[in-house]
Amino acid sequence: MNYWNNFLSKQNFLLSWRRINTGSNAYYKRFFRKTYIAYEISLENNINSLIERIKNGSYIPKKPERIFIPKPSGLQRPITLLSVEDQIIWQALANFLQRKHRVRRDKVEERVVYSNLSSPNDIFFFKSWKICYRNFQNKIREVYEDKKWVVKFDLAAFYDTISHDHILKLVNPKDLNSDICSFIKKILHYWSAEKVSYTFSHGIPQGPIASSYIAELILLDIDIKIMQYQDNFLYLRYVDDIRLFAKDEDRVRRSLVILEQLCRNKGLIPQSRKTDIFYAKNEEDAIGKHFSLSPEEMNYSSSENLFLDCINMEKNEIKDEAKFKFFLYRGEPLKKHLNIIFELFEKYPHLSDAFVTYFRRFVNNEEVITFFEALVKRKKFPYQYVEGNVWFLLSEVNTERNNWEIIEIAKKKLCEKNLCIFFKFGLMTYLAPFVVRMERKIFYKYSYCDSAILQSLLLPYVSMYFNNKQYIDVLKMCLKRTKPEAGLCAVVQMANDNIRFRGLRVANKINQITRNCLLALGLTTSRYIPKISPFQEIFEIRYKIQISNWESHFSKDDYQHIHKIFILAFKSYDMNRSQWLCYSDSANEIITRTIIDNDSGLIQMTIGSDGCLVNFGSLLQKNTPFYNKYPLVADAFREVHRRRCFLPDAHPYDIKTKKRTQLLKNGEQKYYYGKLKKTYIEVDKIIINL
Repeated sequence: MNYWNNFLSKQNFLLSWRRINTGSNAYYKRFFRKTYIAYEISLENNINSLIERIKNGSYIPKKPERIFIPKPSGLQRPITLLSVEDQIIWQALANFLQRKHRVRRDKVEERVVYSNLSSPNDIFFFKSWKICYRNFQNKIREVYEDKKWVVKFDLAAFYDTISHDHILKLVNPKDLNSDICSFIKKILHYWSAEKVSYTFSHGIPQGPIASSYIAELILLDIDIKIMQYQDNFLYLRYVDDIRLFAKDEDRVRRSLVILEQLCRNKGLIPQSRKTDIFYAKNEEDAIGKHFSLSPEEMNYSSSENLFLDCINMEKNEIKDEAKFKFFLYRGEPLKKHLNIIFELFEKYPHLSDAFVTYFRRFVNNEEVITFFEALVKRKKFPYQYVEGNVWFLLSEVNTERNNWEIIEIAKKKLCEKNLCIFFKFGLMTYLAPFVVRMERKIFYKYSYCDSAILQSLLLPYVSMYFNNKQYIDVLKMCLKRTKPEAGLCAVVQMANDNIRFRGLRVANKINQITRNCLLALGLTTSRYIPKISPFQEIFEIRYKIQISNWESHFSKDDYQHIHKIFILAFKSYDMNRSQWLCYSDSANEIITRTIIDNDSGLIQMTIGSDGCLVNFGSLLQKNTPFYNKYPLVADAFREVHRRRCFLPDAHPYDIKTKKRTQLLKNGEQKYYYGKLKKTYIEVDKIIINL
């Protein structure tokens, strides 16, 4: 089977897109709703372009954003915000793995595993989690009749400990260096490390629904192997919430030993604090904490009755978290119980999203505004996510914003370092009505936002509060970004506000996806904004320069060859500095020979009298025709070539000095990168005039 073509099929990528849009992970999708709408406008062209760039090697994963949401334990859950095209690729891999492992997965679904049950070829990737979880509970009730000894087993940092090698073995166990495995390895490296220079071999992004399914497949071997012991004990699993049931304590302890060993063999770490062995006194004891409510449990005559039923008024604590969250999301505003709800907000930071939904119903309510303004003045929040929620809430409920002391606090916080994008979003939505009157350093945070995702979220506020010139400047910045989120949302804003694209003068600086959206909306024409080839895109991404289309100036074989070499240089830049210089030098040789062979004004030969190629170094020597006509290019290429010859990849010793050759250092790479960037601009001018 050709796994690479199967994975890269257009049908697979279109299904991936539909599943992203229909996913139930609303908390994740809220960051991308406008981006999704914009991407859909030119979906066919966008998907074709994405597949073409992956095949040609010019696609590079984008560095993700991370937010950290507090958990009941006091720790934080990292959520990885992938760029929209990275989300499509990740979901396409999940689709591929779903088909590949369908038969094996069928053996355990609704027998021992009840989580993330998938539907082949359905645009809804998963069946309803509420139904699946209730089936899990019902199965526990059934098992409890004769197996009352229980183990509750949990895994520590499950997503973070998933080995990349295990994922590659799921993809193609016979060839871990195949095209598809190499590509998946590259994107996982980009997503799991804070810096691309770091080497992480574990961890997958939390948040996308694709991760939920891939995590299930990591546990599939454990699910299948442990089923052979079902005569002695019963194993049930919902995500990483694992239960073991047996008739007596000895059997249940033996089952725990077996399960622990299977998990450790996968590199997964049992969480001892959450592992518990006990005799269940009743069904509810065996089931444990509820994550969803049945229709009967949601049937209350009033919101107040629901509220009073799920909290302990004396201790001011939440008795039933599932019911309390239902109240916050669906209940009516209860002004007489506000003080109690205020106290609960501070005690339960992991419920801040639900609290924000509830308090947003109190627009311009003085009591709510006073409480949260006092909170940001007196409290040092341990969680940036919660404080971001508070500032966003204040921007929603306090439409007048006339407390200048609070505004000054928001300004100071916005200037602090190492803020997550959600915290920044809360502060910047609150300050948006005043930003045009503030000092430049605050204003620039909106105009030159360091996150494309954040800038896409802020565009409606910029449109509302900036003057026309300022607004246009921000749109231009968005259109020129490498990540597509800001540019896509900017195009939709332009269409809504009837802004002409040609007047912005950024046609040669926008990415392919933004271009497709502009064309689909009729804001420009393909004549004014020509298509960028994968070869041109490599230069734009790696060197931040625009070059013309070189295809017509090279022979077909040379063009394909130099394209492949630049792809290899592109991929090795962050991984292997010395390899990058070697590939760059090889590409420079093709460029030099092409210029000499096609420039009629140069009387110089690239093939010697013996019929062999003239040495590349000789072509670059001083006083040669090439050097005399193009000294800047010849000097730069000769310097790179000399350093390449002093690499262990080329020679163990320097021919003249006899010194041992050395690997390229970080500072040297930066130097040669800057020199090549300037040189390629000159090369482009030469090539288009050949």
